[in-house]
Amino acid sequence: MRKQEIFVELDMDFEIAKYCDVWGRFEKYIHKLEKELSKSFLESFTGIMIDRLEEVDEIITATFITDNLFQYIKDNKKRNVLIFAHHPFYQKVYDYSWHDSIFKNLDIINQNKISIYICHLALDFHIKNSTAYYFAKELILNPTDRLKYKYQGVEGEVECEYYGKHKNDFEKRLNTIKSDFVFYQFSEKDPEIVCCSPGGGNMLDHIELAKEKGVDTYITGISEYRGKNSISRNKSYFQELERIGLNIIGLGHYQTEALAMKGLVDDYFNKFNHPVSYFEDNYYK
Repeated sequence: MRKQEIFVELDMDFEIAKYCDVWGRFEKYIHKLEKELSKSFLESFTGIMIDRLEEVDEIITATFITDNLFQYIKDNKKRNVLIFAHHPFYQKVYDYSWHDSIFKNLDIINQNKISIYICHLALDFHIKNSTAYYFAKELILNPTDRLKYKYQGVEGEVECEYYGKHKNDFEKRLNTIKSDFVFYQFSEKDPEIVCCSPGGGNMLDHIELAKEKGVDTYITGISEYRGKNSISRNKSYFQELERIGLNIIGLGHYQTEALAMKGLVDDYFNKFNHPVSYFEDNYYK
């Protein structure tokens, strides 16, 4: 397929037009990149972000866009690459602060004819291929139920996180995703009915919704007791978690969302008849 046909297909399949995404809040990065960004991205901060492609030779899916991704493209002399990423920016491992790799790698983007397509909220809330779906597939016996949530900037309710009874080899599966996972036991119950909320799904209102559905354990990406973006941002936030009384398990922002970006390689992108692969970022190993 020609590149424009792929862009149209992506926009339609992921219903990009429904969303105005969060990246507009990252003003210092957006401002530096403004001359490089597509008009549509500047309006909604989703979909095609930067377009330097002539024809698509290869598709790479990625969770975060880091220096490692651009180095990989440069080292392997890849050209005419479409990057389909969940986040345009990346979080540092030690403090979860956000950083930009796109601006300082514009020379590679231009020379190697790279286009970047960002699918964030549209993927998180997708009816079939959501990040929560792929996360739940790993941990939940029958991930058939989802929380319903009114997200700011989206018309009507959206279905977000999956919940249900966990699989028998639950702890082994947790260790497979991230061996040094964090566990806060705020409930007297051992984990049985769990909710899978990948990435930064650490919002109190989501956790409250899960409690209403009979969930005893809420599994998310960011849950370290450190950093301004952590689930325990401050003492009062931690006290709210204690009040709600769900167990909290944290497996890492990258690790929980990488499952979807890997799964989409075979489950979705095979229809385009182009070589496609997932970029495993060693920064998050």
